[in-house]
Amino acid sequence: MEGSEIEPEDGKDLVTTLDINMQDIAQGALMNMMVSNEALQGTCIVMEVATGKIKAIANLGRRPDGTYYEDMNYAIRGSEPGSTFKLATVLSLLEDGYAGLDTEVDLEQGEWRVGTQVVKDSEKHGRNRVTLKEAFELSSNVGMAKLISEYYGRNPQAFIDHLERLGLTGPTGLGLKGETAPVVHRPSDRLWSRTSLPWMGFGYGISLTPLHTLTMYNAVANGGRMVRPYLVNAILKDGRVLQSFSPDTVGGPICSPATLESLRRCLEGVVENGTAKNVKTDLYSFAGKTGTSKVSNGVWKYSDKVYQSSFAGYFPADKPRYSCIVVILNRPGAAHFYGSAVAAPVFREVADRIHALDVRSSPLHAAVAVRDSSALQWSGWGPDFRYIASRLGVVSEDSSSESRWASLTYAPARSVGRRLAVRKGVMPTVTGMGLRDALYLLENLDLRVVPVGSGKVGIQSIPPGSSVQKGQTVILTMGRKDAFGS
Repeated sequence: MEGSEIEPEDGKDLVTTLDINMQDIAQGALMNMMVSNEALQGTCIVMEVATGKIKAIANLGRRPDGTYYEDMNYAIRGSEPGSTFKLATVLSLLEDGYAGLDTEVDLEQGEWRVGTQVVKDSEKHGRNRVTLKEAFELSSNVGMAKLISEYYGRNPQAFIDHLERLGLTGPTGLGLKGETAPVVHRPSDRLWSRTSLPWMGFGYGISLTPLHTLTMYNAVANGGRMVRPYLVNAILKDGRVLQSFSPDTVGGPICSPATLESLRRCLEGVVENGTAKNVKTDLYSFAGKTGTSKVSNGVWKYSDKVYQSSFAGYFPADKPRYSCIVVILNRPGAAHFYGSAVAAPVFREVADRIHALDVRSSPLHAAVAVRDSSALQWSGWGPDFRYIASRLGVVSEDSSSESRWASLTYAPARSVGRRLAVRKGVMPTVTGMGLRDALYLLENLDLRVVPVGSGKVGIQSIPPGSSVQKGQTVILTMGRKDAFGS
């Protein structure tokens, strides 16, 4: 209708806390695992420990045709957290003085009956008496259920009080639309039963968002100080700051210094000795907890055996800079569903690559320093080399026409091509290669590759000729060495 048009109005600009490099890392690592395991949905969140800034938040859901897209913000959607929640159980026991890390509990070989129900550990271990720390490292449901029942059975509200202080019973404060409220039953609730407390001890019968769980782990990494997670640094209008946001501490310390130290020992123990030792690395330290839980959400029932895999933790363990959580819902009948096999490797890949972004903290100083220049050196796939050599008239010291890998070096008055030796278990020379060739070569040698920067490979963290093992990580610094400092 004429005269009823509304003139468009310029909107406001948001300056987010997201880091484009970390977002790309989180998205890629999550996508790789989702595709390889044909998972249904997943999320990965990276938070800056000291501030609560969300540096990356990746969400993926599976379409009927098997492709993936960002269909929902799973980071703020609630579900049963499973074993990552055991951190809250141990914190309560330690803080109230009911137990220490050396307190013993009988795991009864992984099965314990409560009325007509049976608590079971996810993997058969045949263990009986272990310490609290060992039960945590083993991720024993029986151990957590027995301890919480013994010490909070007469006063369950005392345990709920701890969850309230940890911010697990209310909104995270992130302010994003669609965040689901936590579900934590209390003794006065109609749904409270004899099994509520023991099941709660290992993360069942409650509902939390991944962001709730990450905020708790971040507080442990942050010296016991809980900070509110946030995603927006500032709101602008025509270049003018309308509102800015800064780190916000929530309440007092989550626990005593002694309890905090014990919690960090437990989380480091999971990686050193427990369910996450398969993703341990010698390049840096990290700490965290695996989780594997059966799903019952209105779509799936426990009997369908659909599992959710998770890992929450922080890195480096000694001076934490970032915390991270990975939660992946697996398809029915998935070959891999344990948190250690699905979520922990994603965390490790994210941590590897973010840690490598800070070149000064990575072990590159011990690497072989080879100056990269297109005019001085080129390395790559043999057939590509032979094509270039035939066009440029390059002299080759290798008479074989079947060389799979080759290098081209420049010397005054002539250029020389040589065959590159490649053997299983031995680190080859990849300096001078483009990233595509270096990735192809090293990943076919069963090595994990973490690239830093752009251009050709300038520095490799494992010297050529060194012995290497399957799954070992090599950091490739791309570009000229002098661009990264001495």
